[in-house]
Amino acid sequence: MPSPFPPPAAAAKAIVRGRSFPATREGETDAQRFARDTFAQLGVPPHAMRAALVALDEAASNIVKYAGATRFGLAISASEQGIKLSLSDNGRPFDPTRCPAPDVSRHLAARPIGGLGIHIIRALAHELSYCRIGEKNRFRKTGVKLTES
Repeated sequence: MPSPFPPPAAAAKAIVRGRSFPATREGETDAQRFARDTFAQLGVPPHAMRAALVALDEAASNIVKYAGATRFGLAISASEQGIKLSLSDNGRPFDPTRCPAPDVSRHLAARPIGGLGIHIIRALAHELSYCRIGEKNRFRKTGVKLTES
């Protein structure tokens, strides 16, 4: 199946977009719209777009609810290898890659509400990375494949 993206020489200029948003519910909504529009412009397949949007929703929601941030940034890149979402925020330090996996063996009714966001992001990504640079958290989700397996 041919790639939906331009050849690498042209892609370097055309496939990276970024923007900053207020760390509010409205900012989350705007980030989703920005991502959806970017994916559509890049010709990202629907299954990859859905997975990336779910992961973005979980990550942005955590920033808004728990980080104490005033703003967050979102950078999106896509290539023949897949989609990369990079989020940054000015909230409290928090490394989601170090969170323990939730106990999903218990019946749904017996588990507390919430706590599955990072688990969902892990399930959708091929690679996650985190670093703290200055006063900013930087979280990267890499590798939503563009072909269905």
